[in-house]
This record gives sequence, structure tokens and C-alpha cells, in this order.
Amino acid sequence: MARFHIEATTVAGALMIRNANAATAGEVEVPTNTAGVDYVGLALEAVTYSTTQADFNGFPPYRASGEEGTVGIIFDPFQVIKLRVAGGTAAGTALATTDPANILTNTAVDATGLLISDVDVGTIDMDGGLICGRTGNNAGVVRRLTVQVNSVSVSVLVPFPRTIAVDDTFIRVPFSKSTQNVQLDDTVFTEANGIIVYGTGNPLAVIDVDFDIINSEVVIYCVSRDSNLNPLS
Repeated sequence: MARFHIEATTVAGALMIRNANAATAGEVEVPTNTAGVDYVGLALEAVTYSTTQADFNGFPPYRASGEEGTVGIIFDPFQVIKLRVAGGTAAGTALATTDPANILTNTAVDATGLLISDVDVGTIDMDGGLICGRTGNNAGVVRRLTVQVNSVSVSVLVPFPRTIAVDDTFIRVPFSKSTQNVQLDDTVFTEANGIIVYGTGNPLAVIDVDFDIINSEVVIYCVSRDSNLNPLS
């Protein structure tokens, strides 16, 4: 862990990147939801940024919350980053159940185990991501999405082992171990946006996807493909 000067208020768990602007106060900054080059590490704490002299009244260079004007960061060019998948642009949002849905409810029997029908598939194409049985005949079984018919259905190439029945539910996300980009939330940059097109976002390579079908939650694990500390990334 090391402390870095900030240029904006940070929150615990935020992904931090190098600040390339020499005319600002920070050595690091938060990324945008899609631009996270020169990744440094994860913020350990919430720190309020200030340019008001009266705010700096601790005994230099430390105060109760740490060194003034800095944030503690866990940094490692090979750091594994755990991100909750949000069902929208804001961190903390539950997985979406309406267009474009993360949680699909099948509306037509499919004995082949290949087709999940739901109008709430919408038009956000998550092909390349994963889909997991949540309730019903194929609960807990994971397959890769391969075909989407907008606002009609999604399909897999390797069939689910059992018939897909009406009202069976599934969780789908635009992430798999082949994902090379992850879009972050638009608010605090601590979670992954789960209602985007596969392959969109920051240069983060996904190494695992973990489905919690009981609580309808998904987390992904990823590493930076553009670390400020590793010129080979």
C-alpha cells in the first residue's frame, strides 16, 4: 500500500488510474466508465478532495484519516479486481428484470435446451457473455450466449441438459473469461455495468464469473490490461 495525491473526492474500492495532467493536484484520478488506461490500483478509503486552506489543520503531514490530500491505494500490476455486476449504470443497482434484462423468464417450452424466449431480452446484445440457470430445470448450469434475436430470445450453442420450461428463469451477463473490456458504473467506479454490449468498456480482462443464483447476484474477477506499473500489459 502507498499513498497518492488526489485531484477529486474518492470512495473506498474505486479503481484509480494515473493522472497525466501535470497542472492538477493529483497523482491519481478516478477513471470514466469506459476509459481506464494506466491503472494504478484500488482506493482503500473515502477521501474528500479540498483546495481550502482551512481544511488542512492536522499536524503535518498526517491526521486521523491519513496523510492530508492523499488516498491509500493497494497497487499491484497483476492485481485481481473483484467487481459486483450492477443491473444498470449506478453502483448498487439490482440485476435488471426488464428490457434489457439480466434476469430472463422463459415464455415458451424448448425441448432442445438451446433457446430462452423473453421479450425483455431487449436490444443490448450480450452474445459472448454467459447465461446461468437461476430457477427451474437447469438451475446452476452455465452456458455461453451465442445468438440474440432482439426483443425475442437468446440462444446457446451447447444445449442445457434439460428441457427449458415456461417460467424457468436465467441470469445473463455480458461477461465471460474471453472478455477483454469491462464497463464500470457511472457513479463511483466500483462495480461493473451489466447491461452493456459484450466487449465494451475499460481494458480489464475477465478471469472468472461467479453466479449466486440464490441471491440473484453476479461478481466478476478481472485484471488490468493497461497497468501504469507494468509496461508489458
